[in-house]
Amino acid sequence: MDTFKIIIGIVGFVLFLLSIYSIIDSFIKVAKRKVKFRSLFRYILYSLVIFLVSVIFILLFLLLQTFTKFYYEEKIGEVYAIENNGKINISFIDLKNNKKHTFNINGDQWVIEGEIIVFDKWFRWLGVKSYYKIVRFSGRFLEPKEEVTKYYEINPKSDFWEFILKNFDHLPFIDTAYGISAFQYPGYKYEIYISDIGFIIRRGN
Repeated sequence: MDTFKIIIGIVGFVLFLLSIYSIIDSFIKVAKRKVKFRSLFRYILYSLVIFLVSVIFILLFLLLQTFTKFYYEEKIGEVYAIENNGKINISFIDLKNNKKHTFNINGDQWVIEGEIIVFDKWFRWLGVKSYYKIVRFSGRFLEPKEEVTKYYEINPKSDFWEFILKNFDHLPFIDTAYGISAFQYPGYKYEIYISDIGFIIRRGN
């Protein structure tokens, strides 16, 4: 899709420049009397046809670009979660960093937590993806309990993210920044995706 979209955009832009050049060149030739004035109409007609075709290609590119950004998702990991004697055994494959984490947490559900930076709408439309970090996995109880939920850290706390989360409204090109999380029940294999707004969990095969 991305390659096809780029080709459409380039073709539209080239045809647009070609049509503009053709119109200007026609008037220059008439002014220099290299062609007759009555021939000018034919040249302009050809140029307008090229111009209309270029507009169609450019509009198609804009439509594809909007569609791509609206449905943007990137697979970032896989989770295998199994309930075992009141614990949840987790195997997490981090596709971004090509690492595998195996650990145990407690609770009725497992939770993936992270942080995300969402850039301004124009930057996102131009193809700048949201920047994210997976922070940790933790457990979640359906009912309040005195038992403290355990967590497993994927990426340690950083001064960079603390600064961004506290000051994003004063930074250029950033729309917002916040913490994100999603949870599910154990007993299945799950695929983890990131979108422009947060995590997406889908049940795998």
